[in-house]
Amino acid sequence: MKKNKKLLIIFAAVAAITVLIIVNSVVFSVQHVNAYSIKGSYPDLDKAIEENHGIRIGSSIFVLNEQKASARLKQNLLDKGIANVDILYFERKFPNRVAVTYERLYEYFYVPHAGQAYLFACKNGTLLSSAPLSSVPAIAELRLQGTLQSTQLAAKFASSVASDAEKVDSFLYALAHLTEPYQTYKSAITFIDIASANTLFLGTEKGVVIEIALGTDLPERLNMGFSTYHALIVNAERNPAYPAMLESGTIVVSNASIANYTTQNRYAER
Repeated sequence: MKKNKKLLIIFAAVAAITVLIIVNSVVFSVQHVNAYSIKGSYPDLDKAIEENHGIRIGSSIFVLNEQKASARLKQNLLDKGIANVDILYFERKFPNRVAVTYERLYEYFYVPHAGQAYLFACKNGTLLSSAPLSSVPAIAELRLQGTLQSTQLAAKFASSVASDAEKVDSFLYALAHLTEPYQTYKSAITFIDIASANTLFLGTEKGVVIEIALGTDLPERLNMGFSTYHALIVNAERNPAYPAMLESGTIVVSNASIANYTTQNRYAER
């Protein structure tokens, strides 16, 4: 028994030494960090990530802490003024390579504030950049009840009125859960007005306004609004009366299954 116990101790010691040798081996040390976009090609962002990853070259690939590495990389990019990147995950590519997979975030709406336009992401409602109001890209204006509370890069949208942030979160969630083919119509929105207590108003590039009564089933109501908008576009190609309907009036979405068109400009008259 004593002999077997000694053998086990010796075996464990040899195994531990072997593991230490492997962990600290140059063969398994990080020598390359490569960036990959999950969708699309962005050479400038690839380069920015590969030059600012913060992983110590030569460190063991086995001791890489993905959570800390992700936080460090995000901060390094922010220090360079880059906020339009969502780091998804790190992957060890043995023996000596680390792959960083990311998603490029796009501006979806802006908030005018103190003479500037602050541009926020569609995916998570974080601040990506700012621009003079005179040179805002073609994205939707967000009209609030309160005022913008943070202009720091990567800050999540916040307003002096708490319900504004709740409505934005609900709206972005609804956008992410649009059914086809209505996903394509989210780019048709010119303004998002969340200032009313129980109603959401969406301006469209054609001119008609979509009015949606707020509810827990907002994704379904938004689908209904875009479904009706889509029907007006299709019918405008066939019926001379429909183009005028597209250019003015209101699509009123009462619930997930009922939407009606009225010539009344309910947004202007609210």
